[in-house]
Amino acid sequence: MQRYYREEIEFHRLHSLKRPEEIINNIRTLAFPNRKIALQQSLAASDEAGDGYITCIQFIDAIYRADLKIERDQLELLFEVISERFDDPIAKDKNVPPQKYLNLPFFYSKLFRQNETSAIQEVDLTLQSIKAALIYKGVDFGIIFAE
Repeated sequence: MQRYYREEIEFHRLHSLKRPEEIINNIRTLAFPNRKIALQQSLAASDEAGDGYITCIQFIDAIYRADLKIERDQLELLFEVISERFDDPIAKDKNVPPQKYLNLPFFYSKLFRQNETSAIQEVDLTLQSIKAALIYKGVDFGIIFAE
């Protein structure tokens, strides 16, 4: 019976309400603690515009660059559930459908637990303080930081 209804069972399992949470937990299990930094770096690197939003292809590519073994259809489902749709005024004139983007800070809030995000925010605030002090003193960043 299960073999006969295998596709329907799989469809229901993929689209059940708990499925996105299971996928996020799967990513967390695979990434933590060894691949966490690689995942953060690959997600940040995939944000080419630097605005905190990435497309589905960039999201899937970032997960695979972090060397996490997750099925592509699961990643696509997760992206569809937690992404946002944006209308581009220029593309609207050309009858191009709106593109979906994943908000990286929102994804981080789902992926990382509260204590992990507070540690990341603490480091971020420290770096912001250092940057503000350097700007105030008129120090060139090129002297301190190298690519």
